[in-house]
Amino acid sequence: MRRIPHPVEGGLLILLSCFFYACTSVLVKFLPEAADGCFISFIRFVIGAALSLAALTAFRRPLKIRDPLPWAMRGVFGAASMVCAYLAIRMTSSGRAILLSDTYPVFVVLFGALFFGRKMRLGMLVPLFICFGGVILVLFDATGYPLEGNLLGLASGVFGGLAVHFVKLSLERNSVYVVYLS
Repeated sequence: MRRIPHPVEGGLLILLSCFFYACTSVLVKFLPEAADGCFISFIRFVIGAALSLAALTAFRRPLKIRDPLPWAMRGVFGAASMVCAYLAIRMTSSGRAILLSDTYPVFVVLFGALFFGRKMRLGMLVPLFICFGGVILVLFDATGYPLEGNLLGLASGVFGGLAVHFVKLSLERNSVYVVYLS
């Protein structure tokens, strides 16, 4: 029987995840120029894959992919999001790139309504407009960062929004460790 974690335990794990993600976002700025977004994403995947495979072994879970299309799409959009975010960090700043990348919840809501049959409630419209207003302010704040870097950060959010939907679909039939491996 599958153990459901206590909400406090889940919250602490989310905070720990955010801490590691923030460290990655800051440290990537200090890498040599030769380390591009694809390489950084690959290294991050290799480390995560090793940890996921170790968890599958430790918990004696099979490495079985059920319903491969959402699983593969999660991998494609998740990887595209990461690569765009790391490229945006290199072209702008880590704070700016992550801010634009973290617009993904806006795209989760939009794509959910447009492509995944989710309902958009009226209460979602005001936060969406506020977020879009914030994106406009960041994109056109006259700081001198290249527009391409800003658009890559925003593309990271778009791809991340799609990836979230495929994570949900993939988790319906796969373990979290198998979903990560996508």
